[in-house]
Formats: sequence, structure tokens, C-alpha cells
Amino acid sequence: MNPFRNFKRDRYINSGGNTATVSVGSNGTIVTSNYVNAEAALKNSDIFAVVTKIAGDIASCDFQVSKQFKKILLSPNGLISGFNFWQSVISQLLLAGNAYVIIVRGKNNAIGHLEYASPAQVQINLSDDSQRMYYTVNWNDNRGAQVYAWYDVLHFRLMSPWANDSGDYLTGVSPLYSLQHDLQIQEQSKQLTLSTLKNAINPSSVITLPEAQVDKKAKDSVRDSFIEQNSGENGGKVVVLDQSAKLDKIVIDTDVANFLSNYDFSQAQITKAFGIPQSILDDKKGDQQSNIGEIMNFYASSLMQYVKPIESELTLKLKTEVTLNIANAVDLTHQNLITNIVALGAGRTPVLAATQAQQILIDNGVFNMKIQEPAEGGM
Repeated sequence: MNPFRNFKRDRYINSGGNTATVSVGSNGTIVTSNYVNAEAALKNSDIFAVVTKIAGDIASCDFQVSKQFKKILLSPNGLISGFNFWQSVISQLLLAGNAYVIIVRGKNNAIGHLEYASPAQVQINLSDDSQRMYYTVNWNDNRGAQVYAWYDVLHFRLMSPWANDSGDYLTGVSPLYSLQHDLQIQEQSKQLTLSTLKNAINPSSVITLPEAQVDKKAKDSVRDSFIEQNSGENGGKVVVLDQSAKLDKIVIDTDVANFLSNYDFSQAQITKAFGIPQSILDDKKGDQQSNIGEIMNFYASSLMQYVKPIESELTLKLKTEVTLNIANAVDLTHQNLITNIVALGAGRTPVLAATQAQQILIDNGVFNMKIQEPAEGGM
């Protein structure tokens, strides 16, 4: 069966390629965009830290799915580990707002393996009536360009704010989109800091000779004499000048010094754009929080904006419910789990019995043991 036989003509939708800076509108016009280039963005240490943190945490989540699909999600292909595969996919999702995974089928139409495709390789094709869609992937190898039906492409996307008249609502937007001006401020602040440090070895003192015009030789003589009197064994001693000279110190303008604080401002803007607490990026900010539990609960809720698109797309394309357990990402020591179980098992009318609490701890890997069933006739 040819799923494309009823197509009258196609519209090409910008796939959100991380290197694309322009896209073609539905009327053939060129639409420029101001996205922050992903390659350049990763050179920013704050963005690198945020993307690494979020991608790594979500990639470490457990897939809760039927046994039929568990293996393929844990080991998508034989080239890299499951963690690294999903870490790459999620990193691309954060940087470009879109990530693509092709479902490669084998015998009897069963899923053989999953293969990652960058947005720059993907072209989205939409029918003229906006009812059917397929993907063209240029593999840049001997396979050339291959066409895939929509149900054979896992298209993970973030927020899609676009109107549907051009089909751009089918693609997502990266948090980097909102950081265009903030990153410019941060970059200028960093350049100013580097320039200040670079020039820190320059002379910090000025000697003025009032009402005197001297040639270069005389200036060199005054400077060398001053250096000789105030360096080496004379370093730190009181400076003595006659009335023919005036000594001034060069200081950084207060406005320039205040501008350097824009670095912290831009750091806050980056974490805000990605929707995570700033204390995740800078542990010093955590001192302002009441406790670490509140920070991690906020971070856990923040991760859901990235987890839900993944769960939803997998559920749609695999036709079975798929969820991700983020406990491993936000509660590595199981401290929150233990605290909650203790609270539920305390009091005169506990919600959890002792055996139930133990089983929950065992199921979550807190400790490895078997619950001993009471012997018949025993207590």
C-alpha cells in the first residue's frame, strides 16, 4: 500500500535544523530567523552545563513500557549504549527544539532498531490539504535520500507556537530562541572581563609633569627612575616625588565594574529559558533556598516539560503507553523516597504496612533483600 498515493502536491516544512538560519515560507519567500546556532551555543559554558544536566538526567530515566518494547528502548541500536543514544537525542531536542529518530523495521514489519537523524538531514513534507505527512531523510551515505511515513518517525518537539497556515506548527522551538539578546550581553561581558584581565599587567600608575613638555628621552628617564625606586628591594616602600611630578593611580570605572555583573544576570536568564532553578547551575544560589528537597522537587517538575513530549510521541508511534520514571534523575540517594515512606508508615493508623514499605524500597533498589513470609502457625 502506498500511503502517499492521494497526495496532490507537497509543502516543505522547516525541520528546525540546528545549522539553519533561514527557511522557505509557504509562498516561496525567504523567512530569516534569529535562532542561536547550536554549535556556537555549546561554546557557552552555562548552556553546555544546562544541556548536559537535563539530557543526562532524562537519559538515565527508566522506561516503563510493555516487555515487547522494553528491549528496543533500552538498546536502540548496536552502535552505542542506550544512555548515550537518548542523551544525544535529548541534547538535540534542547538545542534545536526538534529531534528525529527513525524506526527501522525488519521482517514482518517488526521494529528492528532505532536510528538517530539530525534535523539538518530531515525534510518534512505535508500534503496540500494538511492531512498527510511524511519525512525525507538524507542519510549522507550510500542509502541516499529515503522517504518514511509519519508513523515510522519519532519526531520529538518542544513548544510549537506557530500558526498552522504554513505548517510550521509541526515543528518545535528551542529555548535558545529566547536567548538571542541575553547571550549577546553575556558574550560582551565576557569579552570585557577578558580584556580587563589581559590589560591588568599594563601600567596602573601615571606620572604627570605639570607645565612641562619633555621629549621621549626625558619621559623614559623619569619612568625608569620611578621603577628603580619602587621595585625590587624598594618594593612597597613610601613613594617620594618632588614638586615637579604628580602620581595618579588608574582604576576601573565603577560603571564598567557594574557591567561585569551582567554575567550573573545572563546566567539567570539561561536557566529561566530552560525552565530549571538557577541553583542547579550554580550551587551558591542554593543557599537562598529553604532546603535541598524543595530545589529538587522544583527541578523534577521542571523536567516534565521535556519528559512529556518524549512520552507522548513514543506512546503515539508505538501504540502502547510509555512513561519515564524520573526518580533516578532527581533522587539518586532515594532520600525523598525514604522520607515519604517513613511518613506514610508512621502514626497510629499508617497508610503503609511494614511489609508494603519494605517492598517499595526493594522495588526501587534502595536495598536488596527478600521479605520473609511468616511461618504457618507463627506470629
